[in-house]
Formats: sequence, C-alpha cells, structure tokens
Amino acid sequence: MGDLHIRFCAFTVNGAPHQQLVVYQAESAGATAVALERLRATASEPAAGSRQKASAPLDR
Repeated sequence: MGDLHIRFCAFTVNGAPHQQLVVYQAESAGATAVALERLRATASEPAAGSRQKASAPLDR
C-alpha cells in the first residue's frame, strides 16, 4: 500500500467523561485515497477457500 497520509481531529464528547470522537480523513483525490480504496476492496473479498456468511442488517 505504501505510505498513507491521513489527517485527524479529536472531539470531546460532552457529558461523557474521558470519551472522544476521532475522525480520520484522507484527501479525496490523492494517492492515500486510492490506496485506501484498494485496501477496502481487498478486505471485502472473501479469502480463497473460505465461506463467507451473509450478515443480517442491524435493527436499531
């Protein structure tokens, strides 16, 4: 994949001590975005010889 250049911001969650929301972001047209898309595509492919279970949607 090579080097990934990712920015992040951490936000304090009011009313939840010691909790933070962390957001990571890569430039949408950069080499990091291309590498992350390749990684996502690779991760979503089932491994050779394995059976992948279908997951049910979460009801919330």
